[in-house]
Amino acid sequence: MTSDEAIDAILATQLFVAWAGEARSQPKRLGWWDTDLVDAAGGGDLLARLAPRTHVWASLELVREAARRVDAKARTKHGTPDKMRSIFFLGFEMDEKIADRLAELKRRGGSPEDVLPLPFKLGADFDKGPSARHPLEAGARSPSIRCRPSAGSSRERHRRQPTR
Repeated sequence: MTSDEAIDAILATQLFVAWAGEARSQPKRLGWWDTDLVDAAGGGDLLARLAPRTHVWASLELVREAARRVDAKARTKHGTPDKMRSIFFLGFEMDEKIADRLAELKRRGGSPEDVLPLPFKLGADFDKGPSARHPLEAGARSPSIRCRPSAGSSRERHRRQPTR
């Protein structure tokens, strides 16, 4: 079972990359997807009027979805896209846990900055310097994630074979 702390760290990283990847923001950030959903001067303004209580969460959720779609399209160019893992595709089970956690945090009503270890301040200018580095480099604690091979893995089958 993955801890909430680990899921929060993954979610914070996804939101950071999604935010940093927006192309239509002013000033322009990394330009990986054609969005401007977070900043108050862009799509964030519309979302603030449509959903005043949850607009910050909605903006982050939408830009994360835009990033996820770009990622999914890029993975389809490979022979087995469902076996390929990326920051926005960690497998069905983990992706569901992350989506459930995002929904839970959104329902609680707190600010994303208050409940997630975000490595950036919402509304801040984009900086390609130290604040734009991976959250673990910015001082966040490393989540503890344990990986175990499935029962049908080749390592497990190898162990079960009798020695001669």
